[in-house]
Amino acid sequence: MSHGTLKVNSISSDNTGNIPLTLASMGNGSATSNQILTYDGSNFVPADPSGSKGYDLKFSTFQKSEGYNVSGSGSYAYSVGDYAIWRCLSNNTINYTDTGFTINSATTTNSVINNGVWLESIDIPSAGTYLVTCAGVARSNSIVFQLESNSGTFSARIMCDRNNKYGTLAAGILTTTGSDIVRLVVKEVTGSVVLADSGDHYFYTFNILKIG
Repeated sequence: MSHGTLKVNSISSDNTGNIPLTLASMGNGSATSNQILTYDGSNFVPADPSGSKGYDLKFSTFQKSEGYNVSGSGSYAYSVGDYAIWRCLSNNTINYTDTGFTINSATTTNSVINNGVWLESIDIPSAGTYLVTCAGVARSNSIVFQLESNSGTFSARIMCDRNNKYGTLAAGILTTTGSDIVRLVVKEVTGSVVLADSGDHYFYTFNILKIG
């Protein structure tokens, strides 16, 4: 009577039932200790860490606490073409930035306020394909946003009004041939929409993940 024998890459199990695999027996002698491996259909070969997981986080921010006020916030009302801004360059937020992914603070050229602790846009330093997500929030009346880069818009339009206290998510995939800048831009405004208060910011996030 015969029995089937379990093998992995032509290596049979020993008398304890274990299969004694080594880097060499797995088919690639160039791999080193602690290196990530991937299977190419014939052998296990060294893998790029970001490529093996399908994405690489490059930028992320979210608010972790309240505790700020904007004096005379009703004076800072958005107009079409303004960049949506959030108070993220302070102790109220947690930020992760990879090398070259620079946060640009608010300027009166693009935003409703000129202030070094408010995020206006993020630099992308090099070519690639990126998944970008951002939450739009509103304080009073309704507003429409869309993600843009220097090459133009790359997401669907999103609408948020004050009755929606949880914001609305904009998401898009951007492919660049070099450096670029991404931001959330105001496309439509109903009535007066002013800077969001600190409670609204709990639902604000901005993320950039490299996917190619």
